Amino acid sequence: MSNYPETLDAELESCIMIGPALIALKGATSTEVESTYLRARELVDRLGKTSRRFPVLWGLWYVLFTRGQYAAAQEAGKCLLAIAKSGDDTGQLLEAHHALWATLSAMGHAADAVVHMERGVALYDRMPHSSRAFVYGGHDPGACCRYHLTVNL
Repeated sequence: MSNYPETLDAELESCIMIGPALIALKGATSTEVESTYLRARELVDRLGKTSRRFPVLWGLWYVLFTRGQYAAAQEAGKCLLAIAKSGDDTGQLLEAHHALWATLSAMGHAADAVVHMERGVALYDRMPHSSRAFVYGGHDPGACCRYHLTVNL
């Protein structure tokens, strides 16, 4: 394994790109998905690539969520929301709320989940956000939000 920053940067980008494909192929609970995102987090930290932290942490949240580790997933969701609020990317903000509405809903905290769903409805814009489905969980957050909002209400 190389220690050159360019090579490590390319490895990081590969991990971020392969994560969603592995989720589709192996399922989010697989150890391969978790290992890919853990390696990506290590590379983000090593390279100081804070701009790439969000999709990596989202992938780790998704592993926790799909494994039913809801307390840890909720903490990861809060971390995602803090990161997203510190930037100006509405897609990241939408996905942070997505992580929290899914987790809180699964935990049986419908009222708290609805707050995040309502925020998701307000943030969602089909043109820039629907294409991110390939990075974040393989589905459109606008459809997901509206479905879960209906179920929770």
